[in-house]
Amino acid sequence: MPKPASADVHPTAVVHPQAQLGPGVTVGPYCVIEEDVEIGAGTRLDPHVVVHRGTRLGRDCQVHAGVILGHTPMVRGEVTRTSGVEVGDRAVFFPHVTVERAHGEGERTRLGPDCFIMTEVHIGHNSLLGPGVTLASGVALGGFSVVEDYAFLGALKRAYKLLYRSKLPLQQALARIEKEVATEEARYLVQFIRASERGICRE
Repeated sequence: MPKPASADVHPTAVVHPQAQLGPGVTVGPYCVIEEDVEIGAGTRLDPHVVVHRGTRLGRDCQVHAGVILGHTPMVRGEVTRTSGVEVGDRAVFFPHVTVERAHGEGERTRLGPDCFIMTEVHIGHNSLLGPGVTLASGVALGGFSVVEDYAFLGALKRAYKLLYRSKLPLQQALARIEKEVATEEARYLVQFIRASERGICRE
């Protein structure tokens, strides 16, 4: 199916004639969109995005530069030909995210609507992310990972390093967490420690 006239495709982009682009889709410079791809209305692809075959991208998504959706799963053995990736509406992918298509014929890696995927995240084959999931920068999910609805991954790992690995005095470590890990979960951790009458064990 040819791209609709209402899609805005940069002349340097390579779009397979069988890819389906919804109305209002924007495809930036040097993007590559393979066959058997569907991109929902209003979705924007920034420069150098690659969307591999078998990918279904919802409406009003934002895909920033260098994102790769639906690349070959990193598994041994025969390459799967009919698997893919399904992404819900309003998902946001920051630069250099990679999402593997599923392993197994007809299988899907699935991301629910309103997922917020920060820079340099990897999502392995056959993973399942519920709606509203946030993955902080640098998170790497192996194949068949399951992340439930509205979960936030990554913030407490940084807080843990400051608390237990930085060798800072406790109050300095807590102050650094407040400044550098500005999430609700990190704030709750700091409040819990400060309110503790018995303190916490530290290495």
